[in-house]
Amino acid sequence: MIVHMELPVAPQSYQPPADSLVRAVQRAHVILARTVTEEESLDGANVYACADRRDDRSVNFAAELNTPATGDATVVQSVLDRFAGANCDCHRMMCGAQQWPQDLADQLGVNGYDPSPRSVHMLSEYTPPQQLNTELQIIPARAAYGEMQRFYQKRPELNESREQSVIDFLDESRLELFLGRLNRQPVAAVGVLTLGNIGVIYDPYTDPDYRGRGIGTTMMAHTLDHCRRAQFEQVIIELDPRNPSLPFFESIGFKQAATFDVYVRKDLE
Repeated sequence: MIVHMELPVAPQSYQPPADSLVRAVQRAHVILARTVTEEESLDGANVYACADRRDDRSVNFAAELNTPATGDATVVQSVLDRFAGANCDCHRMMCGAQQWPQDLADQLGVNGYDPSPRSVHMLSEYTPPQQLNTELQIIPARAAYGEMQRFYQKRPELNESREQSVIDFLDESRLELFLGRLNRQPVAAVGVLTLGNIGVIYDPYTDPDYRGRGIGTTMMAHTLDHCRRAQFEQVIIELDPRNPSLPFFESIGFKQAATFDVYVRKDLE
């Protein structure tokens, strides 16, 4: 049973720089992608490409895009050429700062990429729920690889490549992923990635057939208890502002702290 606790998060009066929060969530993507692919540095971008999983957007992307000091305006084309050489596609591109330089934004638009809004929500206050699902068993995902695979195979929005990548992500020691089981069936998962004194909440999901039973609330309570014990100074999560789960995270104490755009190839999503 989880009792009342206080997380060692920054007080509401403290607001980290928006750029640092954006970099933190983007850094989380990079750390996980490295479990599957190697990083390649170009002049003005870092590339992560995996031809074996070309339809997995979580491991085929470019990060830290910026306009080099030389003023070179071919950064986007260099990234696309690199992916073409690797026989795969770049699903999304992330900027090296909160705001995109206009020249890069223009290049992305010409090459078929559209901006997709993202937000970083930071936990500013937290009161544990009064009621939890006491029948839910929560275990480390590393103790149940087979069950994790079956759980992710049930998610209709995930393709086979993405399912396998999630399992491979468990090789990253900084990711603590929890699996929730009800009547011996995997019904929910959520993780947290450690970035120094920051905890980044990763991919919370509850099987739609089991929603409305307090499972998501119980999973988050367990995860935030882990964050308390890890003594994170900040706990953050990246969300699409259109995500229907946004009100839930706001209700437990997450508040928007930064916004940014990721450029996405719409024909690949």
